[in-house]
Amino acid sequence: MDETLAVENKTLVDKLYSLRAGLSLIAVKKDEVVGAEQSKSTIKNKKFNERKLLMSKRSDYKSRRGNNLRRMTKENNEIASKIDSLKRELKTKECLKRMFQLQIRVLAGGEITRAILLYWIGIWLAILTFPIFAIIEGVNIGRLRKELKGLLPKLKTAEQIDEIWKSDKVYIELTKEIEALDKQIAECDDKERLFNENKQREIEEQEAIIEKARNYSMTLHNALVNEYSSTLDYRDWSNIDLIIYNVETGRADTLKEALQQVDNYRNTEKIVGAIRMATQAICSTISMENDRMTRLVSNCTDAINSRLDTLNSSMKSLIKVDEMKNAMLKKSNLTSDELVKEIKLLRESV
Repeated sequence: MDETLAVENKTLVDKLYSLRAGLSLIAVKKDEVVGAEQSKSTIKNKKFNERKLLMSKRSDYKSRRGNNLRRMTKENNEIASKIDSLKRELKTKECLKRMFQLQIRVLAGGEITRAILLYWIGIWLAILTFPIFAIIEGVNIGRLRKELKGLLPKLKTAEQIDEIWKSDKVYIELTKEIEALDKQIAECDDKERLFNENKQREIEEQEAIIEKARNYSMTLHNALVNEYSSTLDYRDWSNIDLIIYNVETGRADTLKEALQQVDNYRNTEKIVGAIRMATQAICSTISMENDRMTRLVSNCTDAINSRLDTLNSSMKSLIKVDEMKNAMLKKSNLTSDELVKEIKLLRESV
């Protein structure tokens, strides 16, 4: 290879490295867009839950406060039911007792009855049995009356239950909690308004980041096209890594030969593996040849900044050597094909 061709190839490779640095910076900006989109989505999904949580807590307190009332009412109803049952049973026992007493008086009555009893021994059994039953029922009646007497003072009216319930320590404490929650709930309108205002402001901040990054990326892309399309048609930018690799390693003496080799790889369906292999070599070069990469990135930023005057002069101060170099290092593990796809995704999302 003669000296002139070697210089031309070195110039070509340097320009392609510079172009790759510019594409890497756009890929970094695409990451910023994706991150801001995700943040925006997260912010949009934020809900003002304070009112809901307070209302839920208030409902829980009211339920707990009402538990005592429900328990006391249930116990009182059970007492009332028991009293009614005892009264019915007592009434039945008293009726039986009076009936036995009446039967005894009848059986122990006039002359006719006594004469009959002399002939029918069985009726004496009745005379003996009825008093026993009367005694037993008398005992049962006494027990029922005693039990009834013990239950009656425990029976409360609805007003009495309510008064006892509201004087309970738990009721008083929970009522204070509920009143405090009511005040907090009343303040939620202002809090919710501020929440929504902050939410909208955060969304607008993310939208501003997205718009800025997209405008930056599109302007930078247009500047790269204007600056480097004369070196390599932008439709071949996905093959930059393979072209650099083939020229640097002497596998191709000219850009035309390098492009022909790319076509050969594509025709044999080996293009993906070939680009990946080339990218690994380029990644190593980028990490090892720091001074050279710094110079090439500087050349790229100078060239791009000179183009911005006709594209978007407000961006001139945004493109810095360190920013582009960091992007080049950060995206060095991506193939040139992946870098171009990143840019395509960004352009399609606009």
